[in-house]
Amino acid sequence: MPGKTNSGMNVAYFVLADAAQVVGGKLYLIGGGWDTVWVTQFPAAHAFAICVGLRVPWDLTNRPHTMNIVVETADGEKLGEISGNFEVGKPAGLAPGSSQLINLAFPSTLEAKAPGRFRIRAFLDDEPVDDLAFGVVPRQPAA
Repeated sequence: MPGKTNSGMNVAYFVLADAAQVVGGKLYLIGGGWDTVWVTQFPAAHAFAICVGLRVPWDLTNRPHTMNIVVETADGEKLGEISGNFEVGKPAGLAPGSSQLINLAFPSTLEAKAPGRFRIRAFLDDEPVDDLAFGVVPRQPAA
């Protein structure tokens, strides 16, 4: 579902990683791009990062925006929510009409009571913009 929002922002990417941080505007990922968590026992706690890249058009800079991330079970039971505010300025020398990429990383921990599917939904200024699904499954012992 990545694409242009009603406001005109583009979701460039929405990805899960073992860890991530944004430094100097760059996104640093460790173990990114997965959709399955393998665990040895339940209940299981798994720390991870939710990473979002947004392309902000010229006319939406210099104003505050809010990103909300909701983690749910496959049945829609809300397990947690993360919110963050951001504002993208217009740096000196940027050509008029240029868009800018902003990288966001949200650390999270999932407490899985049993194997199952989960969904992460992203909202930008209260508008749904993307979602991801991932599974938590038991790791089988080595034979």
